[in-house]
Amino acid sequence: MRRAIAVIIGGGLLLGGALPIGGRVQAATAGTVTPAGTVTSAGTRTVTYDGYQLDVPVNWPVYQLDQHAHRCVRYDVHAVYLGPPGADQQCPAGLIGRTETVSMLPGIGHGVQQDPGSHELQVTPSDSTDVTVTATYGGDRALIQRVLGTLRPAAAGPGSAGTGPASTGPLMTADLEKARQPVVSTSWHGLPAPWPTEIVQAPLPPPPPMSVQPPPAAPMLGFDTCATPALATMKAWRRDYAAYAMYIGGVNAACYDGTMTASWVASVAGMGWSMLPTYVGPQAPCYGYGTMIKKSDVTMQGIEAAKDAAWNARRLGLPARSPIYYDMEAYKSKKDAASCRSTVLTFLSAWTREINTKGFMSGVYSSMNSGIADLQAAKLAKDPGFTPPQVIWYAKWDRHGELDDGTLSWPRAARAKQFIGPHNITVGGITLNIDTDLVGGPAVTRQPIAR
Repeated sequence: MRRAIAVIIGGGLLLGGALPIGGRVQAATAGTVTPAGTVTSAGTRTVTYDGYQLDVPVNWPVYQLDQHAHRCVRYDVHAVYLGPPGADQQCPAGLIGRTETVSMLPGIGHGVQQDPGSHELQVTPSDSTDVTVTATYGGDRALIQRVLGTLRPAAAGPGSAGTGPASTGPLMTADLEKARQPVVSTSWHGLPAPWPTEIVQAPLPPPPPMSVQPPPAAPMLGFDTCATPALATMKAWRRDYAAYAMYIGGVNAACYDGTMTASWVASVAGMGWSMLPTYVGPQAPCYGYGTMIKKSDVTMQGIEAAKDAAWNARRLGLPARSPIYYDMEAYKSKKDAASCRSTVLTFLSAWTREINTKGFMSGVYSSMNSGIADLQAAKLAKDPGFTPPQVIWYAKWDRHGELDDGTLSWPRAARAKQFIGPHNITVGGITLNIDTDLVGGPAVTRQPIAR
């Protein structure tokens, strides 16, 4: 993964690429359809989808996904997405970071679900099985809470008065662990809720028949991409690739990940893929983009990231001892370089210790010239308090598909390498934007059949 420069589209409302308003999606103010360029006094616009409405900032583009099957649902730029994403989104491989976005999808449950570890909120009205609203946030959680607070049944039709928002108060809050327990509530911070709500968390599924594959006899060709490919794509691409780095969560994961389920993982394992679970959490304080590690309570932040990654791994049915790679993007600091390095090493040490406590193998992905170089130096120097990861995945875009780089103290059987940065590849008539990898270390795969 690698940060890509994003262009935010400002101005009026975009419906499926500036298509005329119609069908299932409307833009309305006070219950009436308004021209695409109209701005309300509050600077918001009402979007309607399958019988429900909410008010969003007027300069957020709105995309009707059923008219654009390959639109990338990305969380690093402000946007509203209506309808389910297409099977194969055309996402740049290098996206990273989360900001405030809203997606209105076909309903999948009831209540309010929060995942502070991924900066994500999900709301489904209890009187509907048709619509679920999923929202992400970066540095402005309050804004996304206000937007979700306007969710309401839609007006009966153009020209009607509408129901109006029941509350614009903040949604209830819960810490990382409490958010994963069934906690019933009927109010949002004491304010009447528009419908009964609860924080819900589905029980973890039984683990599929998977195991941790030992280092292969010969390195495997693999790839990583921002959005989870469709199963049909994974089947077609298995012709040319054997390993896939899958993103299982994190506050800086930048693409829609609703496809990443236990069923998807089990199906891909059944196709013979070897998988590298990867978590995109807070970045180096000198990285300068997205959510970064705070220099206070660094150890606790590393622990919390590991807890969240471990929970997501269990949610996806990954077996014990699976490697989980922390994605620490390339960082550089012209001043306070020592402080930035120390913060990263303290954070990753805490991550490694906690992920090991949770029963998983610790891995780190980073640039050969920053994160990996700092891990190597600390390991060789035996820095006090430093705990090295068991496996590494390093980015060195030299286009050389080999693992004998430098004097790394991790053996070949504990290495993976990203040797080509973002580029388009077509396999079986299906094109994706990917990074190309070589995997020489352990991975998750299907469980061997006993004979």
